[in-house]
Amino acid sequence: MADRHLNLFFSYSQDTDLLENNLTRAWIVTMQLLSSELRERLLHKLLGEALRALGNGLSNREHSFATAQFALQGHMDSALVRSCSDKYLVAMASEHGYDDDSSEGRESPRAGQASGSIPDAWIFDKAGSYCFLVEAKVGTNPLDDGQIANHATRWFGLPRQELATHLLALSWDDLANVLEGILSDIAGGRLAALVPEQLILTNLSEYLTFFGYRAFRGIALNAVQDIPAFALGRRGIHLPALARLGAPPGFRLQN
Repeated sequence: MADRHLNLFFSYSQDTDLLENNLTRAWIVTMQLLSSELRERLLHKLLGEALRALGNGLSNREHSFATAQFALQGHMDSALVRSCSDKYLVAMASEHGYDDDSSEGRESPRAGQASGSIPDAWIFDKAGSYCFLVEAKVGTNPLDDGQIANHATRWFGLPRQELATHLLALSWDDLANVLEGILSDIAGGRLAALVPEQLILTNLSEYLTFFGYRAFRGIALNAVQDIPAFALGRRGIHLPALARLGAPPGFRLQN
């Protein structure tokens, strides 16, 4: 395996500590450093399908991500967030999907602490047309529906019953697949990119594999082993290995 420390996002002090904050930061920093065209392509492919799946008025909006701005954790202007026309919560985790009914009737460990709600990242339009709040988990860490609800209340002023119509459930594998497609287009000459841009996208794709996230490239059917030789005859199935077995013991069951 290549030296992990040559990866832009991997550091000596984090050899055995692959934190979700570090992966989120790597994703956000990458988008911030891309050209407007690549940023538009990446975010449109990553968020577009999830937006269309919302099935409400917000799903029909066409957002331009070419000039998108980014922030991490609490370094965000709450007044700007409230003034945005379209508000979304992005739940990014290992598993694709999110169930906001899992704690119905049960108090979350963070319930009642909405004032201390700190998201992991932000994707927003400075002109106020849209704002995406990102809550991320890695590995087996589950998404906390109480935490998501607190984010919606604290930052967006959304009641819990409206959360489902603003929630985008994504997985890190989704990001890995988008990166795979973009890098393939760059390599094939279908998409223009500077060498540093291609390098940072490659580094992010590789960094995702450190956490166990990879693009789905199909099933290698040519690697499937051949079926064992056998024949069907009047006396049943004959397998080479079974032919070497001795006769079964003689016994019978009776009353």
